[in-house]
Amino acid sequence: MNNVMSKTFWWALSILIVATAFEANQYQASSGCALAEDIPQTTAPKAAKTLKALLVTGGCCHDYQRQKKILTEGISARANVQWEIVHQGGSSTNAKIPLYENPDWAKGFDVVVHNECFADIPDASWTQKILAPHKAGLPAVVIHCAMHCYRDKTDEWFKFLGVTSHGHGAHYAFEVVNAVPEHPIMKGFGNKWMTPKGELYNIAKIGETTTPLAYGKSSAKKDECVIWVNEYGDKKTRVFGTTVGHYAEEMQDPVFLNYVTRGLLWSADKLNDDYLISQASPRVIKVPENLALGKTATASGSQAERDPKFAVDGDEETRWCAPNGGSDYTWQVDLGEPKSIAGIRIAWESPEGGYKFRVETSVDGKVWSPLVDQSQKAVLGSDASYQVSADQVRYVRLVYLGSTHGGWGSFWEFEVHSGKMIEQTVDAVVDLKPKAVSGAPLLSGVKVPPSFEATVFAAPPEISYPTCLTTSPDGLVFVGVDLNGSLGAKPQKGKIVRCRDTNGDGKADEFISFCELDSPRGLVWDDGTLYVQHPPFVTAFHDRDGDGKSEKSEVLVDGIGFDLKFRGADHTTNGMQMGIDGYLYIAVGDYGFYEAKTKDGKTLQLHGGGVVRVKPDGTDLEIVSRGQRNIYDVAIDPEMNLLTRDNTNDGGGWNVRLSHVVPFGNYGYPSQFINFPEDRIDCLADFGGGSPCGSVYIDDPALPSPLGRSFYTCDWGRSIIFRHPLTPAGSTFKAEQEPFVHVPRPTDMEIDASGRIYIASWKNGGFDFDKPDVGYVLLLTPRGAQRSESLDFSKLSMKELVALVGHEQGVTRLAAQRELLRRPEASQQVAALKNLALQVGSVPKTGRLAAVFTLGQIDTIEAIKALEELYTQEECQEAVLLALGDSPKANQGFVVAGLSSSHPRVVRAALTAIGRQQWTAAASQIIPVLANDDAVVTHVAKEVLVSLRPIDVIVNALGTNDSQVFAGVIDVAKRLHDPRIVNRLLELVSSGTEQQQQHVRTALCRLHFQEAPWDKKWWGTRPDTTGPYFKPVTWSQSDQIRTALEAALEADSGDTLKHLVKELRRHRVPSPRIVPALLKLAQSDRNFYSQAIRLLASTDDRTSPTLDLLSRAAISESNDWATRSAAIRGLMARLPDPQAAKGLLASFGKTVPSDELPNDQASLWTEYLQDARHAENVPLLTERAFDAQPGEQEVAWSVLLSLVEASRTPAAVRDQILATFQRAYASPQYTVQLLKAVARTQAESQAIQVRQFTTNENGAIAAAARFASEKMELDRPVDPNEPLVGTLSMEDVVAGLEKHKGDAKLGARLFKRQGCVACHSVSSKETIKGPLLAGITARYNRAELTESIILPSKKIAQGFETQSFLLTDGRTLSGFVTREGGDDLELRSITGVPTVVQKADIDERTRLELSMMPVDLVSKLTVKDLASLMAYLESIKQ
Repeated sequence: MNNVMSKTFWWALSILIVATAFEANQYQASSGCALAEDIPQTTAPKAAKTLKALLVTGGCCHDYQRQKKILTEGISARANVQWEIVHQGGSSTNAKIPLYENPDWAKGFDVVVHNECFADIPDASWTQKILAPHKAGLPAVVIHCAMHCYRDKTDEWFKFLGVTSHGHGAHYAFEVVNAVPEHPIMKGFGNKWMTPKGELYNIAKIGETTTPLAYGKSSAKKDECVIWVNEYGDKKTRVFGTTVGHYAEEMQDPVFLNYVTRGLLWSADKLNDDYLISQASPRVIKVPENLALGKTATASGSQAERDPKFAVDGDEETRWCAPNGGSDYTWQVDLGEPKSIAGIRIAWESPEGGYKFRVETSVDGKVWSPLVDQSQKAVLGSDASYQVSADQVRYVRLVYLGSTHGGWGSFWEFEVHSGKMIEQTVDAVVDLKPKAVSGAPLLSGVKVPPSFEATVFAAPPEISYPTCLTTSPDGLVFVGVDLNGSLGAKPQKGKIVRCRDTNGDGKADEFISFCELDSPRGLVWDDGTLYVQHPPFVTAFHDRDGDGKSEKSEVLVDGIGFDLKFRGADHTTNGMQMGIDGYLYIAVGDYGFYEAKTKDGKTLQLHGGGVVRVKPDGTDLEIVSRGQRNIYDVAIDPEMNLLTRDNTNDGGGWNVRLSHVVPFGNYGYPSQFINFPEDRIDCLADFGGGSPCGSVYIDDPALPSPLGRSFYTCDWGRSIIFRHPLTPAGSTFKAEQEPFVHVPRPTDMEIDASGRIYIASWKNGGFDFDKPDVGYVLLLTPRGAQRSESLDFSKLSMKELVALVGHEQGVTRLAAQRELLRRPEASQQVAALKNLALQVGSVPKTGRLAAVFTLGQIDTIEAIKALEELYTQEECQEAVLLALGDSPKANQGFVVAGLSSSHPRVVRAALTAIGRQQWTAAASQIIPVLANDDAVVTHVAKEVLVSLRPIDVIVNALGTNDSQVFAGVIDVAKRLHDPRIVNRLLELVSSGTEQQQQHVRTALCRLHFQEAPWDKKWWGTRPDTTGPYFKPVTWSQSDQIRTALEAALEADSGDTLKHLVKELRRHRVPSPRIVPALLKLAQSDRNFYSQAIRLLASTDDRTSPTLDLLSRAAISESNDWATRSAAIRGLMARLPDPQAAKGLLASFGKTVPSDELPNDQASLWTEYLQDARHAENVPLLTERAFDAQPGEQEVAWSVLLSLVEASRTPAAVRDQILATFQRAYASPQYTVQLLKAVARTQAESQAIQVRQFTTNENGAIAAAARFASEKMELDRPVDPNEPLVGTLSMEDVVAGLEKHKGDAKLGARLFKRQGCVACHSVSSKETIKGPLLAGITARYNRAELTESIILPSKKIAQGFETQSFLLTDGRTLSGFVTREGGDDLELRSITGVPTVVQKADIDERTRLELSMMPVDLVSKLTVKDLASLMAYLESIKQ
């Protein structure tokens, strides 16, 4: 069900509600009259048969208001049932509800559902009134507390129920075991189900006419019947019963709704397709029009991650929540324009809650009118609905006034109804949302879709620190174990364990150490051979006798990545998958590999990350893609689309990127993705923060749709496995992301031939070995799925194997293909495979494409001819060309003809084949493709041409008159460092159109440098991203190019000059003429002024004209903020230059004194305020504090206060500033100014002075002091008995944090006061310093963050190790590297001061084991203070 429908679908039931809501105050209209529930009427499909059902509900101890909606919604979504609901009796246990007074109470109904709770009615005659229609044959369903009703000291009610129960145990989730899987009610239930919550009833007796269908596992180790059927009385009336259903969470579970629906139909003898609703296709229903859905919502305060928008998003698993337990918070929705409204529905968070509130309306958001008033009497239960009538309503506001149960103001959904019914399409009822599971302690935190059962397949001590896994077609599971984690570097800590479930209970019971090796990262099993990617090797481990141990191994690739002598196995070569094209595809981290050697003697180098492939025999190693960061795995779909989800560069602009990896694709990391987007392929989607690990494409239609054909990725940081729906778009896709499974620290995922999914979890693990019992392997089994018998492919005939190549499931297809190709007679199957590929309709497309790729691996002329003949099949064309690209016998002319196809994917496949075959003769025919409308196709065309290096073809093509082709040829030419290319470009400098001249200048700028030969050193986790080269060096043509460019600088004018200046800066081509040209352009061309300022700011020029222009640009309020902020950042980069400092004081003096700054300005102000280099300008700051314009004065005082607050400030400087403060406090004028700055900076060091001045006789001083006191919250109560963090154990601190949510506003102040701001950025828009904290709480919980703060050296964040540098002049510098280029790096010291160090000046570089973060950073804080710091971190969004 889609998100919108999951929230409002209960309105869309095919039911008629007759509500007698006695004592249900929440269903009183604002006018005071009783309200029938506003449930729409829809009819069943024309040809469908419909049951008429009566639901009787009410009484003690349960949220029947919510349950009646869940039951009727869920059942009517699954069966054609028309409902009448009678909700009577309030919340008492002894109400004789009016319904049963009528002897004909059940007349006209096909079935009655009893979900009531009236235990204290001892009247046996009353029981007989209820039972009479059932004795006469009326079917019944009895749920949960119906078992505890009508205790009249007879057995009559129990005989009707079929079981006797007098009580229940404690509340806990319990496992329900299917005892009769063949019973029609239990179809699809699976072997077992874990309830999300539960109250297990004790069954004292099972009746003689009762058949138990399922048992619940009691904590007392006694099985209790929880699902059954009964035949009641002489008529043998069918009764279906279940004791499950105390909690709404149980009823909402699709497993519960499925079996109750089937039980209801069974009781009426209607369990057949005439009454069941097909779940395979969407349906159109009518629902009330919700005017609030998707509209803009705001609130006066919100808890982190509980934004106002979640109350109008159509998803009852998200909610708005007030920031604390206080009252008077407001939430409102803007309907967009004035509307007439007829109803309000509020789905409150707690079913046990009593909420007080008012609902008001307004047309302008200023004057409000009352609509609903629950201020005096709290609403009980979670669902509050009101029939109203109001016109000219644009804004609807809820004022939260508190609760009777101590809960916070929080609701799942707020609906505003127009009174109209609208049609809405309901998706097939497949609940994809992960739900919590319970059972084994290791399953804590695990959530899976209800259509799967979850079990712990393997766990410590047999399996720990699992990094990767794979399966065999016959049910074996191989798990890579690496006790080093990702950063440890101790040898002999890895192994592969073969796991087997011998009895089919979902748990491995046989574990054999298959082989021992370092750093297992990727596994592929193929007929007795396990291919292992373990940097720096790809090795084939053979187990020919099947004993579970490798007796022989052979290295296929050596040197692919680095070994543990360099560092831990992170950012090196990682996961590995086998494609249907017969290659092993390997994900390569951004270290790359310097010299990989294959068995056939080939060597290859890849500087940076990407994907490579190699044949299973260790030959034909080749690069597939470049320019990725740290991909842990690559997934492959049946059409040979490669998919990756890349890791972030910690706030440097490269977030979690999902990419469609195409052969010859360059994805731009690190040198192109920011400043040279035209040279790389963009990602399909940017998903912000996270830590992606393993991935897999599942091709198994037996799984619930749409799960069976999807791309999945593991996110270690967010503890979620995501599913990524892909929609074709040109030659690539559009991608989305939705949670599939929540599991702690997932590292890999795989599926076997039976549709079982295995997930490796690194639960409780860090970056290095910490403790032995870390992680486990989770098994997901589709509910109701029977374990299929595994095939022994080696015993199948060739005919059977060919048929299985066309199988609908990917695992089976690949296994069949591999076995077929191993056999000598494979070449005789060309005709059969060709015929298989032609079976449109009877064989799925995936199977037909598998036949094509199988033909591509048969090295005969007959196979080539068959492929060429299959090209006539449109669906096969792309696969045919890709297959031919791997065959040495392919016909070049045939492939090249594919370039003229109208299908972009076919053109891209032809380009791929030409590039792989290195057919240089085809270069001229690629040139027209440079004008293709598909950006990915043109990118691949350029990259293929660069790989072919057809210099003469490119030189000639530069003479084209086609402007689009010319632009493409230029993009190729600028990558070819050849004198012939340069000479031709120099000829074109002054010819052609203005646009062509600009293209030529761009190409010459690019060709001025080339990339230096790789020195085998890694660029680290924070490489320079300026581009276009990581380490630019000159070459033989550089002088000639620079001379020509400088001449153009003198001769050019207008747009061409502006273009050239921008390109020179973008390409980092040095010239003393650039700054004068920019200064001139800034003064003469107002249209270029903003760009000139940004370009000047990016230079390192510190001359007075430049500083003067930047200062004026920063100060001028006529400039937009983008221009001003660029100038400010340019001045900040030049600190502590006095002229830059003066310009900054004047600039911030214009903006900061305003009470509230926009976020972008506030962020820059904070960054400026915390700059440690101000310590070198204290005399200047002091002078300006006493003698400048008021705005500048406040800024100067603020900077001085920040220096005093910063622990890194030298003592002598601090004493000097404090003396200045004493001087200021002696003057009323300066006291007021200083107190204003104290209020702005919330400088804790001045708390005593602030308190003293609040009672000063000078009114201005007292007012300023009171304002500062208010801002600093000096009157905030402090418990003197609250222990400090430094006096507690780690366990006590973590336990304390669980009790306190914290105050994010206080946390923001503590973040500054404790000095965190000096080394951490909280937004990617800020200058990146230490680890970026935006979104950090989505990746680490409070306990993990607390450990990192209190014990900072225990787990140092990747890339932020403290490093020490001994320089050639004898100096020693230490800090962490924030940027590393080819020739220099930027080092940030513990004081927060950045220093650029030339690599040529480094004599020795050492990584230190201690973190720069102080050990006692929070030791003087209370646990409540630390909780507030955590609350602030939780409030920082990605």
